[in-house]
Amino acid sequence: MKITIITPLFPPDMGGLATYTYELLKRLGERGHQIKVCTLSESVETHNVYKVGWRRRPRGNIILQFIALPFYYVTSFIGILRVTRGCDLVYAQNPTLIG
Repeated sequence: MKITIITPLFPPDMGGLATYTYELLKRLGERGHQIKVCTLSESVETHNVYKVGWRRRPRGNIILQFIALPFYYVTSFIGILRVTRGCDLVYAQNPTLIG
């Protein structure tokens, strides 16, 4: 089965969500599934890990942050659509953060 996991955190980021996603990727892969991970983190892109969206939004000026937010969501969503094309299952962790 072709599965895409969408997550805001993935190693080298630390935390429960990053660790859980890595273990899920590893264990589902051991069972013969084709796994892709779509993430916002600073992880290194490999053949099955893809970075989407902007990692760093504008800082400082609150007006610039507000104006940039729709572009952040649009670019993240387009990146997610590209990665998930042809997948049988999409598992989104914290979908409101991702968009």
